[in-house]
This record gives sequence, structure tokens and C-alpha cells, in this order.
Amino acid sequence: MNLGEFVELPHALVSPKGDTRGAIDVALQKIGRMRKVVVTCPNFLAVPFLVGSSDVIAVIAERAAIRLADAAGLSLFELPIQIPKWSVYIGRARGRAAEPEIAWLTNVIAAAARS
Repeated sequence: MNLGEFVELPHALVSPKGDTRGAIDVALQKIGRMRKVVVTCPNFLAVPFLVGSSDVIAVIAERAAIRLADAAGLSLFELPIQIPKWSVYIGRARGRAAEPEIAWLTNVIAAAARS
């Protein structure tokens, strides 16, 4: 998919807070382009299924896209612009971080994210 096709298609945006602009919009603005966000969704896991059953496209995490492509009926494309890498963090309550169960769960999540 080239940049022209990308900006012309309607987009779904993962937006937990309901914002209608994200990192993609900032990157597009830097090169004088703009996309058409027609729907926002607060949950990133729902977006692949929204895309697979409609005419919209979305930018989602590569790992999620690959794992959900068959189930959601997705075709995957390389993003036609460069965007900054992003990080995922694990939050836990300060007073409980040293508990063995919390430490175990944190390690399991971190290992799954690395693989």
C-alpha cells in the first residue's frame, strides 16, 4: 500500500481516551498529509475485528496484527511512513510489587512480550 492509498482510505483509530489524532497523524502532518479517521475504539483488541468486517483500515501493533490476521480476516501491509517505536510498560501497585505472585505474573507478562 502506498502513501496515497493509505491517506485516502477511511481509518479506525485505537484511542483509549477518545482522541481523534494519534502518532500516525503527527507523522503525516510532518510531511504535509492527513488521513481520514472515521471511527475510534478504546480497545486495541476489538480493532482488528472492526477492520476485518468493514471498509476501514487501522494501524495496530505488528504482533497483534499477525496473531489476529486469520481470525479477523485481515490483509496486512507495511506502513508507508516512518513512525517512532513505542514501548509497553507493566504497572503494579508499589506496596505489592515484592509479593511473589505479583513478581511471578510480571515476569510471565514480560517474557510473553519479549517472545
